[in-house]
Amino acid sequence: MKNAKQCIIYCRVSSKEQEDKGYSLEAQEKLLKDYAGRNDFSIAKIYKISESASGKLIRKTFSEMLVYVKKNGFNILLVEKID
Repeated sequence: MKNAKQCIIYCRVSSKEQEDKGYSLEAQEKLLKDYAGRNDFSIAKIYKISESASGKLIRKTFSEMLVYVKKNGFNILLVEKID
């Protein structure tokens, strides 16, 4: 089990419109890193995906992230919910 204060960050955009409205991967990453810093979380890994939910890459990357989380005993996943 990892340190209780370690986390994984997950950033995702599904459209160019989302990126144009200030929800870019970089904006999400900054927001989540700032949140982690304010809450004394150490970031073990960051996952970023720019693709629609039906894309094969997102399913592959999301599945890889879940395997990593389970294998390494993480219990904190930071995600920005924008909808």
